[in-house]
Amino acid sequence: MRREACVTVLLTSVGLFGGATGCNKPPSVELDTVSGCLAGAKRVKVLIELESKDGRCLPEVTPASVCVAPAGVVWFKIQNGRMEKSRIQNGCEFPSDQAGPAVEIGQPSFKRRLDGPKDGATGSKELFLNCPLRIDHLENGASRSFKCDVPTDAIPGFYKYGLTGRIVTLDPDVEVHP
Repeated sequence: MRREACVTVLLTSVGLFGGATGCNKPPSVELDTVSGCLAGAKRVKVLIELESKDGRCLPEVTPASVCVAPAGVVWFKIQNGRMEKSRIQNGCEFPSDQAGPAVEIGQPSFKRRLDGPKDGATGSKELFLNCPLRIDHLENGASRSFKCDVPTDAIPGFYKYGLTGRIVTLDPDVEVHP
């Protein structure tokens, strides 16, 4: 009977979480966190897909807003092109004779506290640490992944980080939740 209970728990875990590590360990969904909202997560993922359309390089950010905990990590993946029919297509061209970075992620700027208006906030001046925020060149169809650490003294609140370069500019959100 005990083995049947273990099998039931294992099958339920597979159905709910898309994979399980067995009956002695609960499945970990922390590594698969996408947005981390509402409470904030230690690890969140951001996918930035670049697509060439009408002579412009258009970025699409998924999710548009992530919620991370202080001392957490934001994983970025920049994909030059969109996945269509199992192939990367419609990537942007970044000729080497053009000035400026292909893609640059701006240091997030503090907008307001989670619980109210912007005030004399203290804490780390930079929210994204230990990461390359400037990508000078990205081949058509290529991708680049990296992580940015969030400081332990990050102020819980709403932030905006600019997405610029030789692309159409965006201003995605990141929230820090305690």
